[in-house]
Amino acid sequence: MRTVASALTFLTLIGDLNAQAPAIPAVQPPVPSPQTPTTLPVPATTAVIPLIPPPQGPGGGPLLELNCPDRCTDTANCPSTCAQTIRTIENPPTSFTMECVAVGACAQSDYTFAYSGGMTTFMEGIKAGAPYALYGSTFTVDNSGRGTNLVVRAIECGNGLCAGATFRFLNADYGDIKCDEYDGCGAGCTVHMPPDAPVSCDQVSTT
Repeated sequence: MRTVASALTFLTLIGDLNAQAPAIPAVQPPVPSPQTPTTLPVPATTAVIPLIPPPQGPGGGPLLELNCPDRCTDTANCPSTCAQTIRTIENPPTSFTMECVAVGACAQSDYTFAYSGGMTTFMEGIKAGAPYALYGSTFTVDNSGRGTNLVVRAIECGNGLCAGATFRFLNADYGDIKCDEYDGCGAGCTVHMPPDAPVSCDQVSTT
């Protein structure tokens, strides 16, 4: 009995100590405040106003000539970048010439020489320098955006080298179409001056 009483007394003392111990409040972790994004000042921009006409052509200036020396015989053998293409050349100068001097160099293409401004009155010319160099291609001289006259001085076809080519003139004209006296300009070469119907190059050639 004495042992049981001692145990009860000990448990009672432990309960009193727990009751007298101060409660430790739970500490909440600090809540991070949102960061204000740093904005950098935007520098003021100055408007750029061109003072001269912008350059034209892939070389950074007016395209003075277009030389096509590579051949093109079929879709698998056509290194020429002048063949199988559609291209517009804006306002070529009076000295502009286009030369296609390899077989099929400018074949199956559509070229437009578009005049929209300036006082240019002529273009130097187009030259075929190999068989079928212009085959299946159309060359359009479009001067319809201007009221001034424009003449292509010479189209050189040699000995039938313009076979399969079409030359269109819109508010423009041509000077000489130079072809072989006997073999002509080439089968299927035509000149078209709308609204007139196309005619054979041989019919209007000057040589």
